[in-house]
Amino acid sequence: MTQAIFLSYASQDADSARRICDALRAAGLEVWFDQSELRGGDAWDASIRKQIKECALFVPMISSNTQAREEGYFRFEWKLAVDRSHLMADNKAFFFPIVIDDTFEAAAKVPDRFRERQWTRVTSDQTTEAFATRIAKVIDGSASSGTNAASAPPTLASSPGIIATATTKADDTPSVAVLAFANLSASADDEYFSDGLADELLNVLAKIKGLRVAARTSAFSFKGKQTTVEEIARVLNVATVLDGSVRKSGNRVRISVQLIKAKDGFQLWSESYDRMLEDIFAVQDDIAQAVVTRLRGALLGQSETGNEPEAVAAIAKEIAETNAHRGDNTEVQRLLLEARFLLQQRTTESIARGIGLCEQALVLEPDNANTHAELSTGRLFVTMYTGQQRRDTTTKLRLMHRAKEHAELALAINPNVAYAYKALGYVAWLTEHDAAARIEAHERALAVAPDEPEILRLASLWRIDFGRFDEAHALLERAKKLDPLSALIPGTETILARFARRTDESITFAKRALELNPDLAWAFHHLAYAAWIAGQHDLAAESFARTAELQGNVEFASRCRQRYAEAGWETFLRAIIADRSGLYFGDYTAAAAFAALGDFDAAFAALDECVANYNQAIGGIKFDPVLDPLRADPRYAALIVRLGFPE
Repeated sequence: MTQAIFLSYASQDADSARRICDALRAAGLEVWFDQSELRGGDAWDASIRKQIKECALFVPMISSNTQAREEGYFRFEWKLAVDRSHLMADNKAFFFPIVIDDTFEAAAKVPDRFRERQWTRVTSDQTTEAFATRIAKVIDGSASSGTNAASAPPTLASSPGIIATATTKADDTPSVAVLAFANLSASADDEYFSDGLADELLNVLAKIKGLRVAARTSAFSFKGKQTTVEEIARVLNVATVLDGSVRKSGNRVRISVQLIKAKDGFQLWSESYDRMLEDIFAVQDDIAQAVVTRLRGALLGQSETGNEPEAVAAIAKEIAETNAHRGDNTEVQRLLLEARFLLQQRTTESIARGIGLCEQALVLEPDNANTHAELSTGRLFVTMYTGQQRRDTTTKLRLMHRAKEHAELALAINPNVAYAYKALGYVAWLTEHDAAARIEAHERALAVAPDEPEILRLASLWRIDFGRFDEAHALLERAKKLDPLSALIPGTETILARFARRTDESITFAKRALELNPDLAWAFHHLAYAAWIAGQHDLAAESFARTAELQGNVEFASRCRQRYAEAGWETFLRAIIADRSGLYFGDYTAAAAFAALGDFDAAFAALDECVANYNQAIGGIKFDPVLDPLRADPRYAALIVRLGFPE
């Protein structure tokens, strides 16, 4: 049998395929590669069938072009290769999938057989050469491709630009993804209720010991999409999926739910509930109990009926304990569901409306820990996501103090509200430069919710700011497994890679975050920094402009583009300085621009403004490469001491 390599690609990727083919041939390898656009026909099909039947290795090229095409000749080639692979031993080296752009592996439209091998990202001449060398070793028998993706996770020590993403298989732990419930009510405005009900149920199930629940961000990302249960379960690494619908009419609600086993599509359980809104707590508990009972029975071999009195009582007690501080007022619950729905949108209008609903809920039930925690989050969101208050120092300080007060009230009622600790750490660091308080608050949150992806991500942030990169990386890896479709996690990996001086990886992570959420201004902002450091000024300028646009600063974005196009990078930096209020973390970005232009006095003055204005970006001052020009100046070391960074 020939030792040839079959390179399979979409026609739009012909140039990239030629580059990879040339690298493989330069390594002394035989490659079957034909750039003819006239694919198809009996003679062609026969030739392709013969080549795939006889090739030594099959290399499918995955890209945004293969993602966009539901049909294509390359899919015929993939099918032939998969059919042949079924005749091979499991450890046979045959598939070598490669990703040639920023396509997100976990959501790639590829055969399952491709996911059983480690993928390689080949996006530059350096990584292409490394890939060719690896293939040559496999061909001559000095290396193996049999490594499962799960055994080779990406690390900061990996080769720059080569990032293999693992697609793990669900283990034997009972696991479930709670999808956003469909809103079947007459009014689209009731969507908050269907989303909120699923969200509340997810939160209850997540607190049950021995049950792994997919994170909300990832589970809800399938909302409105035509995706099979099997595909959802594979991406989220769960064995079961809970789906449902809600029909609300006046004070009555009909809730229908079903629990599906992903492996075979078997319906483990289904039920419909016709209740009054005041019974909503009881419905949630009934659903939670049924789900836990069926999961433990079906996946662990325990009772599948759940009728044994001891089993029923034990599960009911577990659920009651998780809801001990929930409160009893169903109107408060309704208000909180809508408030949470609005706050998660993170717009100026939605944050204001969400805070208003929380304040209404607080009047009805002053000692509800969840209401105080949501208000704490809402006050902080005003300082983070609304431009006017972000520049108003007096308003910002007042809001942070109020956020702290609500967090303290929430924890006095229920010390296990993890997100309340976030406010305490955030305010202590920005207003008092208390690093110890920041660390303690986030570690308390982590102790309360060790499997909550957002808590893991927040715990990684102080480690990134304080230079504990390996610890931050480990936390983000845990978060990514729990919430693989969250844009915030690769967004945070962008910062980590940048601070660790792995600029190429920083750019890759930022693009991955934007693939998951194209409207995430924060990710564009950090992509701009990474591209700036890499000298990719076109990408940096455009990313700064996109950041401004997404924040509503369209005129500023237009001016920036025009100045860059007309006069280049230095003029663009001066435009940033002049219009700093139009940018995310404006004073911090202006400081970096002054540093790049050699005006150190102005740079330190801008950093002083960051401190005075409680700009959260100041946490990155110790390790951020954009401030490298300032590090030899004695004022830099003095500022580090002033901000209370730990040794």
